[in-house]
Amino acid sequence: MKIEGIIPAMVTLFKGDQEIDESAIREHIDYLVDAGVHGIFILGSTGEFAYLSESEKRQLIEITTDQIRGKIPLLVGISSTSTKLAIELAKFAEKKEATAVMAVIPTYFPLENANIIMHYEKIANAIEIPLYAYNFPMTTGIDLSPKLVAKLAEREILAGIKETVTDITHIEQVIELTPDEFCVICGTELLLKKGLMAGVDGAILGMGNCFPHLLVQIWESHKTNSDDFDKLWAKFSNVITYLNQPMDYLPSLTKEILIVLERNIDPQVRSPLRQIKDRLRKKLEKLKEIKWL
Repeated sequence: MKIEGIIPAMVTLFKGDQEIDESAIREHIDYLVDAGVHGIFILGSTGEFAYLSESEKRQLIEITTDQIRGKIPLLVGISSTSTKLAIELAKFAEKKEATAVMAVIPTYFPLENANIIMHYEKIANAIEIPLYAYNFPMTTGIDLSPKLVAKLAEREILAGIKETVTDITHIEQVIELTPDEFCVICGTELLLKKGLMAGVDGAILGMGNCFPHLLVQIWESHKTNSDDFDKLWAKFSNVITYLNQPMDYLPSLTKEILIVLERNIDPQVRSPLRQIKDRLRKKLEKLKEIKWL
């Protein structure tokens, strides 16, 4: 089964002394589901997975699967520097009835293709649910080449990939080299429009937390060739203006935009991530001037 459409890369919400805020997370999940999103992705970059303990990751999986209750697909990030830990989390996600799991390339020691294949193959062999790769070379320092992705797809190790890249050509080549049943997902707002035109199966986006209704409208207007697409995209372009920020601002930026849109959340992020600066926070106030629904 392909996972298609608009899939927010869900923020992890905290309270007090950076504790997981279960009630706020459940409320946010309901908000996204009610907005009509086609799936939810947890424990990704926007979700600050790298700064959560293993027990917190499991807690978040339990909260999310319980709140979604199978209404829409759930992708769970299992990324780890350790294949063993990734497998353990993948098995836990599978037990809790996640739809699929996703893993970025392990970082620290430089890896060759043989290492990458071994990592993904061991995970895939340990579970029954689909495994997706998360290609984010700006953070890992390693690019999953289209040829390597095609090889992993051909061997049925990977069922899909999230492409958080800077060049649309990379996405186009992955689509061209992989079978039709392989799921190619755009992972950046900056390439969303080009990705839609290239034929991606969906989009996993941090801004899906903030503008789920608009992004679902954009997706549906594209799929139906509606005349509304250009108007809807012009509205979303107002958001893209603010996204060219240092990468470690991403979780904070997403949460601060939620506050501008009058969502009652705590904007704190886990150290060593930074909060956005007051100068940018003031600029975000302009988003209030736009009618989003």
